[in-house]
Amino acid sequence: MKLFKKRVGRVILAIISLLSLALLGFGCGGGGDGGVTPQQEAGTINGIVSGTTIIAVADGEIVASDDTTGKTPDANGNFPFTLTGIPVGKNIRVYLIEEGGIFPLYFDIDDDGNPDTNVFTLSSTCTIDLGFVNTDVEGQDGKAIPENDPSDNPNVTPETENVDIPTILNQPDTSGLTLSQLITEGLDALKDVWFLRAKAYFEAAVDLAGSDTSNDANTARFFYALIRVAAVGFDTYGDGVADNNSLGGILDGFGSPSDDTKRSNFETISFPETLPDDSPTGSDLQSFLYDVVRPELEGAIDNLDAVSQSFNKQWTEPFDNETVESDYGDVLFFMAMFKGALATIYTQNAYNLDADIDEAVNNDKTTEGFLNDESNFLALSTSPGSDLIDAKTNFDSAFDDLTDAIDYMWGEQDDQSDDLISLDEETTEDEIIKAKKDIADAKASLNEPTLINDNEDPNDPDDDLTLDINAVDFRDPNLIPPFTENEVSGLFPDPTFDGIFGPEINLNEDIDPEDGIPDIFQ
Repeated sequence: MKLFKKRVGRVILAIISLLSLALLGFGCGGGGDGGVTPQQEAGTINGIVSGTTIIAVADGEIVASDDTTGKTPDANGNFPFTLTGIPVGKNIRVYLIEEGGIFPLYFDIDDDGNPDTNVFTLSSTCTIDLGFVNTDVEGQDGKAIPENDPSDNPNVTPETENVDIPTILNQPDTSGLTLSQLITEGLDALKDVWFLRAKAYFEAAVDLAGSDTSNDANTARFFYALIRVAAVGFDTYGDGVADNNSLGGILDGFGSPSDDTKRSNFETISFPETLPDDSPTGSDLQSFLYDVVRPELEGAIDNLDAVSQSFNKQWTEPFDNETVESDYGDVLFFMAMFKGALATIYTQNAYNLDADIDEAVNNDKTTEGFLNDESNFLALSTSPGSDLIDAKTNFDSAFDDLTDAIDYMWGEQDDQSDDLISLDEETTEDEIIKAKKDIADAKASLNEPTLINDNEDPNDPDDDLTLDINAVDFRDPNLIPPFTENEVSGLFPDPTFDGIFGPEINLNEDIDPEDGIPDIFQ
């Protein structure tokens, strides 16, 4: 059964998957640039891009910007851009923003084939033609390479490379902006998946809105909820000092180069061949999820809980560049998703997931070797009770919100084709009834053994499954099948997983082929 539209999968993947960490937007076409400074003597920069936002920065301040929104592409599908008001006599850096990544413009001043600086000054008023600016040049990951070298212009002087990303890009000045202006700027940033910048605008909007119940206030709360969660996965900047306070601090711990230009784009994040001996452990990653991600989820849930049922907003989603509508059905859906993610964090915190990651990676340990050496990995912690209670509470509430979301969407009377989250157009009333029964069964299994079936043919016992969701210690008694190097080499010691699964399912089914290994692994 396909209950929700295909678009839902992309939204969940883009936002919720950031939380696992198995483990990023600022358009000026209509919202202003939040800090352009007019200059008396100025130059112009022209170029062509495949579709993006382009920003010029002088001495830490944005002096010009352009984006391709609403422009007509050329025969090759590319767009022209123009940056005006480029000041003379100041250090200029140009950045392209694409899908949340910040690409500094680099050029080759010594003609050795290796772009070596991203800074230049103008000696007098002039026009610079960059030609096509490419963010996908082989061997130049994370850099925007112009077709024409700006230093070939006699009025341009190359300066020393600056690897810092200007603070103003990710932390714009929001002072003096109205609620409507903050929302416009935030949505412009969101078009480029620029979550860190968008978060700053929507956080300021929520603060400014206070207890206001207007649609603008609800819009601010809704988008701040979504973006503050997603932004956790884009806070990749660091200072070279390991900590568990941000993803950037985790990357520092694993020895990832900490220059801003190495962290401003996922393509440029790298790790040393040999991880540092003091790399983050499994416990450190647990702490990051619990101490950093969890509060953002809880805050997002509070933001969504404050949104009125009358909420409605049309906006441009960044993944397919489609105009979509969000309403209270979206609020309920994301409440369910965030509570489910929060419950998962509480669940993992109830287990011992500590492990010496650098030792395992540097020695290329097999799964067999890892499980042998980390004998307490996946065991229940010494005091899991409160975490498990919180996990159950959030799972229970998530199921309620998901049911409410289905009811809300099923009851909507307007055209749903442009909704961000909606039921599939071909969903039937019988499918709605079935889905709600499935959710009710899953909720009941949190408290007691529950007979679950597909709710289509209750008379068909082949579809039945007894499920009893409870906390099990995977190591005492051992519930993990044996491994030989990286492959499963035997059956589950207890195919019921200490009573989670009823007798209707056999995890050790071994008929295709019959070789002593559960078929689910083959």
